[in-house]
Amino acid sequence: MREHSNDLVLIARNINSARLQQDITPVVLEEKCGVTMSTIYRIERNEQEISLKTLLSLAVALNMTPEEVFKGTSLDVNNQDISIFKK
Repeated sequence: MREHSNDLVLIARNINSARLQQDITPVVLEEKCGVTMSTIYRIERNEQEISLKTLLSLAVALNMTPEEVFKGTSLDVNNQDISIFKK
């Protein structure tokens, strides 16, 4: 459960970083994806868990790849041991 919680923190941080790097305000992001500004703030402060639908809406609006969304989490493909797929 702890890993799940940590993943949510990292996903929220990745979304916030992408928004700030693109100089997009929560108001503009709300207009782009339909997620309310208050929800965006709560997600970024890790005060609210994020649904898959909301995560996808935010990621698309921020032009984020799955790798960018999950960077640093247990779902980060760069952190996975994929040796079972290598010959």
